[in-house]
Amino acid sequence: MSLPVYFAFLLACAVVMIGPSPALTLIVASRLRHGRRAGMLNAAGIQLGLASTAGIVLLGLASLIAAMGVWFVRVLLAVAAAWSSCRAFQQAPNETEQITIMLPPNIAITTKPQVSIAKAGATPIELAWQRCTPAGCFASAPLSDEAIGAFSAQTEPGRIVFKDAAEREAALPLSFRGLAQVYAAPAKEQ
Repeated sequence: MSLPVYFAFLLACAVVMIGPSPALTLIVASRLRHGRRAGMLNAAGIQLGLASTAGIVLLGLASLIAAMGVWFVRVLLAVAAAWSSCRAFQQAPNETEQITIMLPPNIAITTKPQVSIAKAGATPIELAWQRCTPAGCFASAPLSDEAIGAFSAQTEPGRIVFKDAAEREAALPLSFRGLAQVYAAPAKEQ
């Protein structure tokens, strides 16, 4: 790369960095909607993500991917499944019940993801895409009392079904363990 092209690249990077980033927009929006603590937690999470990214790059992610091959993708999907399970049933106060999932960014948004349970004949819940970030894509759907009851009664894991960027069907496990206790807890407090 020639020196003038390199300096043009640096100038372009500087111009892009001057504007507000999606991270800053997320922090401000979350602070305005949910308060100072939520904004600070988002800022801390973003910084932790940046530090993790820098650490991974320093450790040589390219050589790790080359050495692990397909296993790297499997590990990445397992981490995404764990993250989706943790984020699936969060709700803001005074809002209707809904399920929100986060999927890896390498997905096809032409088809909607679905959450299904192991019960025979059960209709899967189709989720609507909300937004995509560099970290992943979010989809959500309102939950009826009937769906919450079905999820709470599950002893087998459910599945999050979606299509990847190559239009291949993929599925991530979704655990409903402890959901019945979560919904029973407020009734016990009253």
